[in-house]
Amino acid sequence: MSADKTSAIADSADVVTVTLNYTKGGSPVEGATVNWSTTGGNLSVTSSKTGKAGGTTVKLTSDTEGQFIVTATVDGVTQSTDEITFMAKPPESGE
Repeated sequence: MSADKTSAIADSADVVTVTLNYTKGGSPVEGATVNWSTTGGNLSVTSSKTGKAGGTTVKLTSDTEGQFIVTATVDGVTQSTDEITFMAKPPESGE
């Protein structure tokens, strides 16, 4: 499981995409239900199904600062991301 970046702006527009590739015995598993949760922020979906290559994604946004962890559970197995940090939007130049 991986996130495309480890930090984002807490403006509800900056998106972190988390990807899970589910395999059993080295082969991708299609059609498995993945349940997503997070310690903060907003997920694009709370569950999804894996595709032909065993992959699925969820998007995390936040309008508040903090460090959040996204967790995926599939077939009783849980995986979590490292902390993803949402920071305040830097002031625009000239302010």
